[in-house]
Amino acid sequence: RNSNIELLRIVLMFFVITLHYNGMGGHALELYASGLVFYFTRFTEALGVCAVDCFVLVSGYFLSYNRKIKAKKILHILLVVIGLKFFDFFLQILIDGNNFSLRHFVACFLPTNYYATFYLVLYVLSPFVSKLFDSFKDKKQASVFIGILIFLFSLFPFCLEFANHILGLNVGGMNTVNAFTGSESGYTIVNFLLLYCVGAFISRYQINLKNVCLWMTYLISLICIFVLEFIDSDSALSYASPFVILNAVCLFMLFLKISFSSKVVNCVSAATFGVFCLHTGNFLGTKWSLFDIPVLKNSRGGVLINSLFVVFMMTAVCYGIDLVLRLLVSPLRKKLNETGLYKKEFIME
Repeated sequence: RNSNIELLRIVLMFFVITLHYNGMGGHALELYASGLVFYFTRFTEALGVCAVDCFVLVSGYFLSYNRKIKAKKILHILLVVIGLKFFDFFLQILIDGNNFSLRHFVACFLPTNYYATFYLVLYVLSPFVSKLFDSFKDKKQASVFIGILIFLFSLFPFCLEFANHILGLNVGGMNTVNAFTGSESGYTIVNFLLLYCVGAFISRYQINLKNVCLWMTYLISLICIFVLEFIDSDSALSYASPFVILNAVCLFMLFLKISFSSKVVNCVSAATFGVFCLHTGNFLGTKWSLFDIPVLKNSRGGVLINSLFVVFMMTAVCYGIDLVLRLLVSPLRKKLNETGLYKKEFIME
């Protein structure tokens, strides 16, 4: 594990939980609809929206030369999602006093997590994407390929949807991601595959830009996202937005330049995917009300301090739970690693 990238994963998860504090969990954007607080929450949206894109870039970067599909990798992801769904289910019964529901119990066997699904699709495709990059004659040819992907699946759809919002144009049938629903805010395998290829490109050709250039581009893209939020929030905060993708690329490349080693960071980061699953579950995902967010804005420290406190507490609790669960199931993981199924591999020569 590279500690610089593991630290990036932790930062990105903090960003993801901030987004959910603002939106589907804490509803801060709804509660703070005016004044400086409103602009602060909008800024944190712009700051954190690159997180998912960055996670996919990391995957593309480290799997850029992958030639194997390991059953262990696939089963691990699926079992983590299913295991945490069961954990969430029984927490609701034990702590919230919910009645046992056979339907909800059976649903726990379904690994319903969009990120896990898309990641596994990318993982299965990774040896074939590696072969594709092998076929490029040089960096120039690979650059043309990446440029075409960005134009077709990010820039062009973004311009269409932005024009539709501003001018009310009917562009149905022109969108290159989905003719009827557009880029769907980037929640598509098309966007994930685009980002994966960008990460692989950075790895394959060791793209290395100066810090000044990266910081300037990062800040400019961040400002663009923030400003565009007030014109067309859906387009501005789409994971497929060229500004969000550019923001993610710059942040990722800045962390690539950091060099250090920390066992603590590596250990904590290993729980990141579990934290993603836990904080959006039916149990912890509904516990934002424990912080009484509407009252916090008037308390000492104001929104800035208290929002950081709330997000930090949710993040820390989820990391703590996942780390404890990992220790508890470690004997089972060792047994599974010894089974024949876990050792199965498909090698792409």
